[in-house]
Amino acid sequence: MKIIVDTREQSPFLFRGYDCQIEPGTLHTGDYSLAGMVEKIVLERKTIGDLASCMTSGRARFEREMERMRDFESAAVIVEGPLAEIRGGKYRCGLNPDSFEQSILSLMIRYRVPFLFGWHRRHAEWLAFNCLRHFWNHRAEYGSRVAFSPFRP
Repeated sequence: MKIIVDTREQSPFLFRGYDCQIEPGTLHTGDYSLAGMVEKIVLERKTIGDLASCMTSGRARFEREMERMRDFESAAVIVEGPLAEIRGGKYRCGLNPDSFEQSILSLMIRYRVPFLFGWHRRHAEWLAFNCLRHFWNHRAEYGSRVAFSPFRP
């Protein structure tokens, strides 16, 4: 399995110790995909701070990204940090924790893209790898469209 990592990704997962190859590339949408499947699966990586910015000053740009992600067979936003950090207001911007969480829920429903929260960076990397691995394995096994999101038909 060859993981494509967007060249503009500022703090990419390295996937050290995982059974995969890494290849830098330019992705039109998201930060991670699979070689030969860049139009089928995409993952967007965010820290809690990045995500807070996406809910405030960067909202329009982030919604355009989510709009593009909606068209993929499989897509997810992988967050480096637990939802409890949002609930506890452990981020720098003044966004109300309830508003922050409601924005995430609204985006998930509107764009049919799940947000997966890792407990920390290493766990988020594990989530990303395994999302890609499961997509890869299901495509190899079934050879057809794979629905990753619980929001997709």
